[in-house]
Amino acid sequence: MSTSSTSKITVYCSTYNSAEWIDGYLDNINSQICQPFDLIFVDALSTDDSFEKIESFKFQDHINVSIYQPGYLTVYGGWNYAVDKSQTDYVMNFNTDDRLNFNALSIYQDEIESNPDIDLFYGIHNFIGSIGGPNLPIGDYWNNLTNSLLSISEEKLMFTINPCGPFPLVKRSSLLKAGRFDEEYFSSADYDMWLRMVSMGMKLKRINKFIGDYLYRTTSVSQSRLQESEAHDKEIQLKYSK
Repeated sequence: MSTSSTSKITVYCSTYNSAEWIDGYLDNINSQICQPFDLIFVDALSTDDSFEKIESFKFQDHINVSIYQPGYLTVYGGWNYAVDKSQTDYVMNFNTDDRLNFNALSIYQDEIESNPDIDLFYGIHNFIGSIGGPNLPIGDYWNNLTNSLLSISEEKLMFTINPCGPFPLVKRSSLLKAGRFDEEYFSSADYDMWLRMVSMGMKLKRINKFIGDYLYRTTSVSQSRLQESEAHDKEIQLKYSK
């Protein structure tokens, strides 16, 4: 990857058989008005045509793209791989079935220039049941709960739910200092990482602006194994509350 000297953000995506979502994802990332930024794909040996679609896609000139196919990796293994490969000051995961607001990266760009001491930024995200579909009521509940808990304390918020959502922006040096995503967790390694950072005294900031849509589907790994996922969340909360 030839990283532009002015690129500050790397968006990374761990993919496996994402053909159902990849066309819309590529169009969505191409529509970002932030210039320039880096984009890393880590494909875990897809057997559909999603990898080929990524390779053949025409990205905007301001997007510096790198594509890797290192072999089989878990989702969080792909994240670790991408963070290792990234060369920018900040990194952000963006899954193929979610969608960013067109100015999401610009919002983050403004924040990192104004708040260089912050280790992790996150904003408002909606819940949708289908791409392009209406917002689900759980989104209002989630955002209201986040605001209510944050009014008590950031600690109360972080140890009740994972408020950072599907695409927080993280300072790469802070992420490396905190260590790698724990691949023992199939859906909670990001929550584990954010609480680990909090326990180390790192700073998080919630931005009161819309960043994007999270596709809330019962077939996802976290929803299809909900009880196990919730048990992991409680285990993580207990680990860092000591």
